Amino acid sequence: MSALACYLKDLGYDVSGCDVNRYIFTQDNLDRHHILYDDFSSLHYQDYDCIILGNAFQNHTWIDKLTKKQKLVVSYQEILNQLSTIYPSIAICGTHGKTTTSHMIHTVFFHHQCSCIIGDGYGCARQNPEYFIFEACEYQDNFLNYRPNIIVLTNIDFDHVDYFKNQEQYNQSFCQFLNQAKDFVLLNNDDLNSGSIKELISKPVFTYGIDKPSDVMASNVVYDSKGTTFSIIYQQQKYENLHLPIYGQHLFYDALASIALGLILNEPIAFIIHQLENFTPAKRRFNIYQKNSNVIVDDYGHHPKEIQLTIQSIKQKYPTKTLKIIFHPDRSSRIAYFFDNYLTVFRQADSTFIIPFINTQKESNEEKLLQSFCKHQGIQLFSDTFYQHDYENTVFLFTGSKDMHDNIQKLLDIL
Repeated sequence: MSALACYLKDLGYDVSGCDVNRYIFTQDNLDRHHILYDDFSSLHYQDYDCIILGNAFQNHTWIDKLTKKQKLVVSYQEILNQLSTIYPSIAICGTHGKTTTSHMIHTVFFHHQCSCIIGDGYGCARQNPEYFIFEACEYQDNFLNYRPNIIVLTNIDFDHVDYFKNQEQYNQSFCQFLNQAKDFVLLNNDDLNSGSIKELISKPVFTYGIDKPSDVMASNVVYDSKGTTFSIIYQQQKYENLHLPIYGQHLFYDALASIALGLILNEPIAFIIHQLENFTPAKRRFNIYQKNSNVIVDDYGHHPKEIQLTIQSIKQKYPTKTLKIIFHPDRSSRIAYFFDNYLTVFRQADSTFIIPFINTQKESNEEKLLQSFCKHQGIQLFSDTFYQHDYENTVFLFTGSKDMHDNIQKLLDIL
């Protein structure tokens, strides 16, 4: 919603909004755009012609009240659908890597005066853009509202277990969305689930990969503390000894998707690599703060697979440092379903600290999950005692979809 607000402000609209009354990192972009926002008790909807509702409020009693006052009331998905229909559009979907890949693609095509709406709160608008780039989320089948020109699929890894019943239903939703592309689909050929639905897509399909034969192939991939070195093969042409300052195979796949789309849309490889060399990570996606011998990594990863991949990036970039995880869980349904997977991930760190769920009640399912984690060696609840130690040569991974700005700032001050 904050990305959409920034987008509309760029087009010259008078925009304001409301949200919960605490800091969330997405408000930084609102501040830069001089967009006013307040809490829900101060909703001045009477001053505005159009009201756009976020996902949490689309069945709210406000709708009837606003409609009676002859306000135009629309959902986020309806606005995004209109934008992706008006302009040539590129949608990025997938369980993991949507936000980073969206930013990378926007970086590659920036010279085309692109507009974008991305999941870390970044939105920008240009008059008559050549491409409208946006992130299409599968949660509650929201992406089925869109019919973009091009769809880029990063991967499919079962998630949102509070909505999807099983992997099959999850795959079916992705397949349905991919068939809504107007021009073509670009997908990760190495990803097991993505590859399994490839034959079910009726639209033209392009592929990228490292292991399996693909339209855009990476080879001779080497990961080290300086980044990633690789070669690219496309249309029987090989581009050798390319390098990007990115860490971890998952980030390289995001970059490979961006390279593949650039090549398919006739961008020169040298230009693509130059653009990606200057890529700035998305908000809360492997953001790094260095303090003497210590490093803080702020990351949005909340699915165990995402945390696992972030750990791989950390061990590539900082192979000699101690690793401590600070995890803030969100939905109890996800934690319960993937409990053993989380344990496997946490065991790869020297120690793990878990911040309690927001508004956790005693005897609740959330509380029981927290206590179950703490029965295992090396895992404990996060408390102020965390700040009462001297740390050296340590990486602190703050990970989870809930904002941990205050915790990180306090640690930075102490370090």
